[in-house]
Amino acid sequence: MIILQNHKFYKDFHPAIEDSWTGPKERILPLQKGHVMTNQGLLTLDEIQFYTDNELPFDVQTLDILRSFKQNGDNVYRRLARLLVLKNIPSHPIIAGKRLSNFVGFFDFFGQSSDDHFKRKFFKVVKDHYHYAKKCYTKRPPIERIFILFGLLCVSGSYEFLANDFKKFLKIYEKDLNHILSTTVQCAYLYTLILKDIIHLKSFFKKQKEPSFIQKSIEKMTPFIRLMRHGDGELSKFETPLPVFIEKMYASIMNHSFVDELLSLSDSSATPLSSIDGMYRFTLKPGLFLVNTSKRFHRDAHCAGDGHPYMQFEWSSGKHRIIKISDIILQNQDGYNLTDDFLHPHIDVNIKDHNVLLTGDFHATHASMRRLLFFSDKGHVSCEDHVFSHAPFLFATRFVMNSDVHLKVSAHYLIAECPAIDKIFKIKTRFFDDIVIEQDHAALFIKYGTAHSSIKTQWVLDATS
Repeated sequence: MIILQNHKFYKDFHPAIEDSWTGPKERILPLQKGHVMTNQGLLTLDEIQFYTDNELPFDVQTLDILRSFKQNGDNVYRRLARLLVLKNIPSHPIIAGKRLSNFVGFFDFFGQSSDDHFKRKFFKVVKDHYHYAKKCYTKRPPIERIFILFGLLCVSGSYEFLANDFKKFLKIYEKDLNHILSTTVQCAYLYTLILKDIIHLKSFFKKQKEPSFIQKSIEKMTPFIRLMRHGDGELSKFETPLPVFIEKMYASIMNHSFVDELLSLSDSSATPLSSIDGMYRFTLKPGLFLVNTSKRFHRDAHCAGDGHPYMQFEWSSGKHRIIKISDIILQNQDGYNLTDDFLHPHIDVNIKDHNVLLTGDFHATHASMRRLLFFSDKGHVSCEDHVFSHAPFLFATRFVMNSDVHLKVSAHYLIAECPAIDKIFKIKTRFFDDIVIEQDHAALFIKYGTAHSSIKTQWVLDATS
């Protein structure tokens, strides 16, 4: 058994990784005015320095916030980074694991030019975190343990005297990764976070043979991430519900530049996918559509209540979102969503040439149906959305527009203006009076449809306008 003494951590440290991922731009700009954008909103420098450890936002505790500090490069934030890394706050093994990987990944930013006094304090914190994470990781489920193990791998891979620890952790990491990829519902958000760590792991094996599981896992994850990606570089919002810590980890790094880097460095030769597990991706100029026909739940923080996770679609044009999410709402007379056991949903997908037809039957008696027909013709992309409902419950469809899409009423049309792409599209329905427009602080909602009705809606985007 190796006695982990402070001087060994101090003297023998050779950082195994360097974190150079691009952080979100919206987190860089506030730094120029002395504010820090965190998972909990804007904080001043004083607020961050004098918060108690447990009050600090998640991304400050994990040190993911250092990505923004490093991109800013100002010495004010270098000094703040040194204060944050010396906090001994691993209140949860996940936080300890994330801090360990960020200790190593950002050492070039906050530690390389520091004095001997700081380094001695810092490496004591590294040793304490390492001991804590090593003690706790075995008790956590694989979806948590894989991020704790990555932190332990980063530290053990930075010291020759921890080589045996590194080998042990790598075996467990491989086992947990295989478990996640084979048993967990595919999730682009989770895959993105794991892929980032996997690409760092590759750098550990520049002078020795790389374990085969690393490239195999890359080949498994990258096609699904590409499938779920919009033209603006960000990922679809209909996803499997995730633990809160993954949501927070993802929010602290997600931006299109990061995904660009991630996919370019993945070195994957896997064939691009157009569909997998009920998820579909198709292009009808000038639109990219992502369609979900499986039992997933979208994660739009601005949606007032969840629709059903079937026949959802998202629509973007180039680098701009138009429809953030379209879904269906089926409720009883008391306003509660109907359950799957009652609905017995059955979804058919037919893709041919420039036409995509989705048909969904709901309710055991097939009393309700939604039929979506996407087609492209002469510079236009159109969708016919036909809803039949003859059951004693509310059947509505909903379009949640991007925040920069403006709606206005014109005769029997709803005109949606998309200034970002200088386009308009029209929504037309025979049941115009049934349409309700609700405006939220960040999104527009359209709900329409009532029980015992047949509603046919058509909308068209003119690519030549």
